[in-house]
Amino acid sequence: MGKKYHSYFDVGLMPKDGTQGDPGPTYYPAGIYDDTIEYVRTKIHAPYVITVSGQYYVLEKFGITKGVDPETDTTGTWIIFDFIKYAFFEVAMVNFGKIAAAVFSGNVMMSQYGIDGTNNYKNYSGEAGAWQPNILFNFLTGSGHLAGGNIKWDEEGNSLFTGSIQSSDEGNKIVIDGGDRSLKMINKYDKQLVNFYFYEGTSGWGTSYPVLRMDLWRKDAIGEWTWDDYTDYSPFGIDFRSWENSLPWVGQLNSSSMNISYGWEGTASERRISINLFDDQYLEMRMKGSVISNLSLKPRIILGSSSVWLDHWDVFVTCYNTANINVYLPSSPSLGAIKFIRRMNASSITVMGNGKQISHGNGSISTSIPAGSGRGDTAVFFWDGQYWTYNYWVRDPN
Repeated sequence: MGKKYHSYFDVGLMPKDGTQGDPGPTYYPAGIYDDTIEYVRTKIHAPYVITVSGQYYVLEKFGITKGVDPETDTTGTWIIFDFIKYAFFEVAMVNFGKIAAAVFSGNVMMSQYGIDGTNNYKNYSGEAGAWQPNILFNFLTGSGHLAGGNIKWDEEGNSLFTGSIQSSDEGNKIVIDGGDRSLKMINKYDKQLVNFYFYEGTSGWGTSYPVLRMDLWRKDAIGEWTWDDYTDYSPFGIDFRSWENSLPWVGQLNSSSMNISYGWEGTASERRISINLFDDQYLEMRMKGSVISNLSLKPRIILGSSSVWLDHWDVFVTCYNTANINVYLPSSPSLGAIKFIRRMNASSITVMGNGKQISHGNGSISTSIPAGSGRGDTAVFFWDGQYWTYNYWVRDPN
């Protein structure tokens, strides 16, 4: 393999001035050894290379050399060049040059150790390759990643992270959590007060939509924290629940319905407020000693000589018709629906079941019935889920 240059010299007596010799060559880096390249050595210039094993060699033989592998050379063409291994050349001349644990390859600076825990950085083949470093900066495009690829950004600054970012590690704080894609507000006692997150369903409409949840915590006399209630806001409405003295207040204000309820049902402590405006649409109040005041029913006035179809909202109907007419009850009545139909003129009114049957006081069933027996009478219809039950109030005789 020939002689070897070392980075040390024997110490002895200072030599006497002698005849000035020829100047030595300038050594220049020629990259990783490649057997397809012609390397030229002159008195002025001497190339040096690094091999796949990481060893440096300088071209000792003058002239042009090609195809002679420094690691297997026994002719003295190449010699080991170990005193040139300085950081400047290590970085400047080769791919996968290192400074400490930082590795340089082309336009990329990356960490020596990868996401898989190995230091196989020479297997790096690009940002889409199998081996990826824990840290990567692309100096050409500006893209890169940190924290084992959990924080990434592209050349346009679009960022992606799977960890969390919080405004502080003490006191009240805001946390952006990339893991569950949420934004949280946490107080100084480490209690979550607000959580803005995505609801992820598996079926039906609206299977993925945002929800804003707010929680209320209470601190008791001995300093213990207790979760008390919460409220959820979503594009579909508001859900809230509160626990106070073991009595739950449950409510829903939705875009398609409204349901508000309170307390327990039962004979011992019967308290219930329920406003349900979905399908059946009804108001329920079951409270001991409760009083409902200022109760108003929606009126409807009928004029002219044309037949009329009632809807869910028509409760008290006064008929000033100028000819005999038919009044049709709703075809799909709500359970418990009540209709009051008062005959104001001499012209008669026939009430039609409109697909439902009418139950008379004598037990007979029909599909239509006169509204009372004369002018001033008020017919009363109540839907029990099977029949329109019928009765009527007679007019004031005066």
